[in-house]
Order: sequence, then C-alpha cells, then structure tokens
Amino acid sequence: MIALLRHVRIPARYVSGYLFRGSEDHDRSTPDASHAWVEALLPHLGWVGVDPTNNLIAHHRHIRTAVGRDYADVPPTHGIFRGKTASDLYVAVQVEASDEPPPLDRKLPIPEDWSVLVERAQQPPEPAVPFIDLRRCSSSNE
Repeated sequence: MIALLRHVRIPARYVSGYLFRGSEDHDRSTPDASHAWVEALLPHLGWVGVDPTNNLIAHHRHIRTAVGRDYADVPPTHGIFRGKTASDLYVAVQVEASDEPPPLDRKLPIPEDWSVLVERAQQPPEPAVPFIDLRRCSSSNE
C-alpha cells in the first residue's frame, strides 16, 4: 500500500503500534500484539491512517509507538544480541481504555545531569554558516 501511494506521488509512511480491542470489536489482528498501519499525507487533511488489515481508518483505538519509511525503520526489536543462540524473547502488552492519563512513575530516578540536558535544549541554536554561492564564485573566475 505504501508503494502504491508513493507511486501516485502521495507521501506515505509506515506506523507501528498497538490496536485497542474492546469487547465489541471484531478485528482481524491479534489482541494485545503489535500492529502496523499506513499513513498518507492528504491535502487539507494532514496525515490520515489507513489500517488495511482491519479495513479501518486509524482513529482513537490505534496507539502509535513509532513512524518510519517502512518496517525496517521501526522494527519492534532492534540491536545486537550476545548470548546463547537458543534463546527466546517473550513480550507481554496489555492495552486498556482510560479517561485519564496514567500516573507518573516515581520509581525511576532522574539522572543528575538532567538539568544540563534541559538547559542545552533550551539554548538558541548556533548561527548558521553563511551560504556560499559556488555558481557566483566560478563565474567571476572566468
């Protein structure tokens, strides 16, 4: 679907995440498993998500965790593994509906250098290097 959209010059991206399934939903995707869909940039609408697996327009039940050009940009696991070749990876996800945001996790320590990172992020960017027009330089040397 992404290739088709791009072929007709519509910007498209791959979205990875989860799909919340209520008791009355009859989706084709597996409950509590990672899920993916496509977003297309449509004039006057912005990014619109399309879920071809479940024949849905992405909406409040689609929980986005990553966006990329394709699957290779946003795999659920990525990195280097060292260990026994006969190992298993187990993952469990539970998606629940809520009217309020989850409480903050107070158990995670805040790094001591956090304030330094915040200060750097708030500083204005350094001035840009002046642009040199190479065409102008080459025409004056002739």
